[in-house]
Amino acid sequence: MTHSSTTLARSALMGSRSVLGAVVVAWLTVAAPAVADPVAAPPPSSSVDREREARKHYEAGAAAFDAGQYHEAVAQFQAADELAPRAPLSFNIARAYELASDPAGALKYYREYLRREPAALNAGVVHGRIADLESVLAARGVQQLTVSSRPPGAFLSVDGKPSGVTPWTGELAPGKHRLSLTREGYAAVARDYELEPKHASEVEVPLDVAARTDSGAAKPMPPPPHPTPERRSAGFDFGPWPWVVLGAGGATLIGSGGMELARRGADNDAHRAPTQIAYHEAYQREQGRQTAARVLLGVGGALAVAGGALLAIEFMPHEKAKVAAACDGTGCAGVFMGAF
Repeated sequence: MTHSSTTLARSALMGSRSVLGAVVVAWLTVAAPAVADPVAAPPPSSSVDREREARKHYEAGAAAFDAGQYHEAVAQFQAADELAPRAPLSFNIARAYELASDPAGALKYYREYLRREPAALNAGVVHGRIADLESVLAARGVQQLTVSSRPPGAFLSVDGKPSGVTPWTGELAPGKHRLSLTREGYAAVARDYELEPKHASEVEVPLDVAARTDSGAAKPMPPPPHPTPERRSAGFDFGPWPWVVLGAGGATLIGSGGMELARRGADNDAHRAPTQIAYHEAYQREQGRQTAARVLLGVGGALAVAGGALLAIEFMPHEKAKVAAACDGTGCAGVFMGAF
């Protein structure tokens, strides 16, 4: 048997038996070990074992294909291709996907078949199938994109969403997309790509080796910057209380001002009193309001000073701070110290 794999694959478009028969012969033609020298040493056992295991997967896929179990056929053909890659296997996977009504899978593997066998004799027929499948995806509002990298194995994100490892093929809405690729030992790459609506596309992204340190190891990427936290004092965190104390002091001072205005009113009433009794009553009111205004003034001032001290202690850049306060029957006093 001297038929090439491409000639045999061409007949595969004519029916399921043709598909399977083509790959069987192709497998025997390409994979069978040479027998020209009967005494020659056999290939390494690992290679022989891989070929034998791949042939088993292929035969299981062929049986599943004939039985109309196309998803099982795809799984078996893919397993065979991982062990012993063959371009006709990509064709058979595409055909199985197509018969399983999966246009995206069929398009992916028809395109892969032509990448692996660009001079295939059935290339024209396969191009026609590709065009038909592209039209199916376009009618659904998506199109297929294949992203590869040099070297392969880069982690890919599309529009900020993790997508997989290169080479990667998937369906996206037509238009602009942001492709980001990272791989250990290589500089990260970000590229904008516009996917056209009517045809599948391919883009290859070269990766540059990351900058090296003096020790020869890849220079790690610097960590993302973090906002500098607000500087706080080493030992004090008073929460909202400084503001509460300041607010209370301000309110008390305002009350003291109001009481002083009331005292002046009482003083005016005393000066205009027509009788001694009225004068005495106005004078008593004045004295009471004067006392209240002075008390409120003292308390408000103390609260304002205390609130300001607490704020200063909490926010000033210091290493050590001390706060002290004392009260007796006549009033309160406080002190704070800090090292600046």
